[in-house]
Amino acid sequence: MNTDSVPTPEDVLKGESSAYLATTEAGFPRVRPVTVVQIGGALYVLTSAESRKLEQIRKDDRVEVLTMVEHGGNRGYLRISGAALIVEDAATKRKVADGITYFKNYWSRVNDPSYALIRSEPMKVVYMAPGEFEESVINSLKME
Repeated sequence: MNTDSVPTPEDVLKGESSAYLATTEAGFPRVRPVTVVQIGGALYVLTSAESRKLEQIRKDDRVEVLTMVEHGGNRGYLRISGAALIVEDAATKRKVADGITYFKNYWSRVNDPSYALIRSEPMKVVYMAPGEFEESVINSLKME
């Protein structure tokens, strides 16, 4: 296998990524598809202010994001565990919204009361490169 062209974890997180977000509710995992964006060294999920994700994060801030990686007909994944924070800062909400292609599909403006933003700080990163059979723990994830 040509490892030079296999995506790195940093490659996987460029732009907007389809992913799964796991939270906890009543002691059980709750997993749902989301779009994750990486901006300024953190991962963000834009969501509805009415989302149950927010209630779950308020009770237990531990989350995990998983995104699938495909290359050369093989699959792998990137798992990022961390603590989530519901962002209230208007400047951060604007910065993230301005960088998202789908924002206007769901919200009319940055101060739309139905727009909520979740920030996840990576604490543990695990990567299984496409075609590999062993996970690697990533000690330093270089996010921009």
